Amino acid sequence: MISLGLNEVRCIVRDDLALYGTIVVSVTYSLHEKHEDETLRKTITRALKHCIAEHPVLSTVVVDSDTSQPQLAQMPLMAIEDHLKILDVESILATHDDETAALLSFAHNDRIPNLTTSPPWRTPQQRSTEILMGLSYSHAIADGKSGLLFHQSLRHALQETRSLPYDDEPSFFPPSASELFPPLEKAASLDISWAFLLGPLIGEYCPPTLKRIFGISSDSSKDCWRGAAARPPMPDRSRPIQTALVHRQVTRATIDKVLSQCRTREVKLTGLLIVLTSRALACALQARNERFTSFRAETALDLRKCIPEAKASMGNMASAVEDTILVDESGQIGKLSNGEWETAKEITVHLQQASSTLSDQPVGLLRYLSDFRGWTLKKATQPPNCSFSVSNVGVLEDGEPQDPAGAKIRDIAFSQSADGTGAPFNLNLASTKSHGTLNMVVTWWPGMLGVEDEGRFMEEVSDRIVEELKAM
Repeated sequence: MISLGLNEVRCIVRDDLALYGTIVVSVTYSLHEKHEDETLRKTITRALKHCIAEHPVLSTVVVDSDTSQPQLAQMPLMAIEDHLKILDVESILATHDDETAALLSFAHNDRIPNLTTSPPWRTPQQRSTEILMGLSYSHAIADGKSGLLFHQSLRHALQETRSLPYDDEPSFFPPSASELFPPLEKAASLDISWAFLLGPLIGEYCPPTLKRIFGISSDSSKDCWRGAAARPPMPDRSRPIQTALVHRQVTRATIDKVLSQCRTREVKLTGLLIVLTSRALACALQARNERFTSFRAETALDLRKCIPEAKASMGNMASAVEDTILVDESGQIGKLSNGEWETAKEITVHLQQASSTLSDQPVGLLRYLSDFRGWTLKKATQPPNCSFSVSNVGVLEDGEPQDPAGAKIRDIAFSQSADGTGAPFNLNLASTKSHGTLNMVVTWWPGMLGVEDEGRFMEEVSDRIVEELKAM
């Protein structure tokens, strides 16, 4: 048995209550050679065996997931066909006219039935002129950045298929998982100061009057948009949470121009996009006769740079921070006010500082939690404490293959499922270094946004963000 960290326990409880689906990272591969279906299946089988050997968490299952002390156990024998799904392009395009969106939507809503009987991940794949291959996996075993690490290993395997020491049989005896990277709190010291601890304690247990005295905002504050007044009915195993999504792309030419402006103002793209998302939300809400100028964003952090030995390890190394954004109602598209640029800069500095330390990380507060299930159920019945969440897994370092005949990566998209305990919607970001297109995927739990036409609403928000970037 392999002990789990508290972040993993949090995710397992959420999964067990059917409040979360999967993380999906999809990559478009261009293969030099044309493959028939069976040949391609064998090639990918060998490549997946390489990935499992390189990332031992892919050979683990969750034991005692419905208890207070779940653990990981390694499967002595794996059936690769349980994890490889080759999809028919035409059938899944019935729900989306965008191949990437179709794959992501399928993967999110094709629930992994059980964390305990088979390692909780799949690789849905579809073919057109190229191969679009996703990794769909439980957050219980890995975070968003882990999907990029998987695809780096997969790309290497597809380039070196002939030299891999693995056969194309569906069964696989994985190497020992003893080299599994330890949980975050065992790999590093997550120090919590008294000042940092007092905030959540006061927020949880003190009445509103004392919260105001201590300067802690109340979740019931009406000036900040938080989606629907109440969450949809609780999902369960027979009716798990569903994920709706919108996918948009921003060209490299546009991103390059925007980054040029950002550099002169000491702003990173994530900070800018948080402000632009808030502006887009305000605009879409105003069109529905709802006026909001205050938004709160929760942004995921990757703590790997604080733990150098974890740099190439799949696992849960994530934390998060929150920022408040005030938007200018009179703003023109593509033209941020000085105050909005300053907010983007402040968010940039906050994210840089927070991701550069292991002290006072929100994930470190989990040690003070004794009842994960009760806490999760409480969060699932309370309104969110933020407007949206942002996860930017960054840039996939792809480059040109050493062998001209090797596999090339053309595009990447990252997406996380709706979260029954989280924000009204998630903004998920990823791009490749060589191609440079930014993929934005917005995901939400239907019924969570508090508007009648949720799909159209999120399309308007997404389109507005793209228009803002183009106009800058």
